[in-house]
Amino acid sequence: MPLKSNFKSDLEREQELCILLDRYYKQYLKHYTFERVSDMPKQLAGIDLIFIHKTNGKKFYIDEKAQLDYINENLPTFAFELSYEKKGYSKRRLAF
Repeated sequence: MPLKSNFKSDLEREQELCILLDRYYKQYLKHYTFERVSDMPKQLAGIDLIFIHKTNGKKFYIDEKAQLDYINENLPTFAFELSYEKKGYSKRRLAF
């Protein structure tokens, strides 16, 4: 028996989570605005969200990571993957 694809239901759950997260970002991000990315090439490059500092305009490109399959389990269920440059080198870091 072939495995059932969960792509559609996963996508729907991610979209519901985005609504919640955007509400929190608007409420709690005091020094940043944000843009949710829908551009497919940027999405494929792992950019889901851009935080923009209100004072200096510096941008942070964020790959949101959410674990939605074990919601009621004692597991870390959300993280960001940040891309940044340090001393001229591109870096990526997972932040919980």
